[in-house]
Amino acid sequence: MLKILDSDFHRNDDSEDSKEIQSLGEDYPEERPMRFSEESIHAVKDAVHAAFPGQSKVFLFGSRVYDNKRGGDIDLLVVSDLHRSAMESAKIRAVVKIQMALGDQKIDMVVTADPHLDSRPVVREALRNGVEL
Repeated sequence: MLKILDSDFHRNDDSEDSKEIQSLGEDYPEERPMRFSEESIHAVKDAVHAAFPGQSKVFLFGSRVYDNKRGGDIDLLVVSDLHRSAMESAKIRAVVKIQMALGDQKIDMVVTADPHLDSRPVVREALRNGVEL
């Protein structure tokens, strides 16, 4: 099992949102093969952490987490304690930075503050089958 450490975050505080974000991913299985390079993983994580200050986690989901599936787009779920009013502009900054690092690729990014209360099917799918980067 993967263990989430406080060092995985840029900020460590005791707010309820921060505790919720820290608990995500604790029960995910060990790493699985995926069609996403280490360079791409670092580019995505760097872009997300730069655009979403505070605590954030990023999950890759969709066809890229399976070696046997095809599809070119990059599906990402970002869970952040950033105030909701700032999330859309942070999302745009992150996507632009990822595209600058990886080239012109289709990137679908979904952002949420509370994935356990977010009822969108895409969020449920990302948490169920995604891989935390």
